[in-house]
Amino acid sequence: MKKLKIGILLPSIYFSRKRFKNRIFAPADLALSLADGLVKLGHKVFLFGSPEAKTKASVIEGEKPLLYEKLARQKSSQFAEPQKSITTLVATKEAYERDLTLKAFLMAKQGKLDVIHSYHDSLAHFFDDLSPIPVVYTLHDPIPPKSTIERWRLDKFKRHNLISISKSQRQNTKYNWVATIYHGIGVDSIPFSPNPKDYLAFMGRFAKEKGMESAIKVAQKTKKPLKIAGRTSNEAGDEYFKKTLAPLFKKAGIKNMGMLPGKKRDKFLSGARAFLFPIQWEEPFGMVMIHAMAGGTPVIAFNRGSVPEVVIDGQTGFIVKNEREMAQAVKKIYAMPGEEYAAMRRACRAHVKKNFSLERMARDYEKVYYKLVSQRHPDRSEPL
Repeated sequence: MKKLKIGILLPSIYFSRKRFKNRIFAPADLALSLADGLVKLGHKVFLFGSPEAKTKASVIEGEKPLLYEKLARQKSSQFAEPQKSITTLVATKEAYERDLTLKAFLMAKQGKLDVIHSYHDSLAHFFDDLSPIPVVYTLHDPIPPKSTIERWRLDKFKRHNLISISKSQRQNTKYNWVATIYHGIGVDSIPFSPNPKDYLAFMGRFAKEKGMESAIKVAQKTKKPLKIAGRTSNEAGDEYFKKTLAPLFKKAGIKNMGMLPGKKRDKFLSGARAFLFPIQWEEPFGMVMIHAMAGGTPVIAFNRGSVPEVVIDGQTGFIVKNEREMAQAVKKIYAMPGEEYAAMRRACRAHVKKNFSLERMARDYEKVYYKLVSQRHPDRSEPL
């Protein structure tokens, strides 16, 4: 088949590691991996994002003054801090995103692209119906509640081509879902640990919905050491962190590892006896689960959101309902005979390699692009 010219749109200023080095922005690594995977398949890929992006694709960067300079906003003096800085950041962020989104659609108009993939962006919706080429959107977050601007936007543009990252994410909505494509990771770059150390692992933002309180309770109940990795966006001013989480770190057997990027993250996860994922919300995917399993570490997770689609109960970990069942699962893993437990670790690795590889992710997106391009003239007669 003819190779495609693909535009991957990731216009957020949070893509910049130089300016936002301590901010977690998960879509960046995924977009880079997808771009490289598509290049490997022979396509011409343009990544609309940060000039710092390290990729085999051609990078179309945004305006550097917007990205790197803290521009003052006119009349912002009417605000006191921190509102003044927040207002300026939001205005700069919006301008950067508009500029890059416009560049993508201008390239489409000039015939330089066959398809636009809005990987983490909402502004493209407002250009979509003027586009001469197909546009597709990956939705990374849960369906937003009613009476929010995010839900209004999804409802308004429900005819646009949406890709979910899990089946559970769709929540029986009547949007134009064109595919479900699970995220992928470079499995071969993650060390497999057949002989883990004696600790449970938890990793995630220090936010209530991530369930760190439950992980600590389970560790104490089972008398197993627990190592925690992650951070909150603003520990100093975060009341939940100060009042609820910080005191828990002082309990015996609980160790805060701080932020662990890249290879340190993989070593931490692969070295654990089990990974606890007591999620308190409808998690749309949960990258940390596949990172843990890639290293051989079974996942014990609450049955919320995408968990049943990612973890095979009894084979790559256990899916449980509550803290009591999670504690039982921890005990079960620790009581496993050596070979049975070793087989579970091998199964974890094999499961990720088969179902959550970068190669599989790139091929799945490629199929969607070809399908949309073959339907180049969709019916746009329905009014907005």
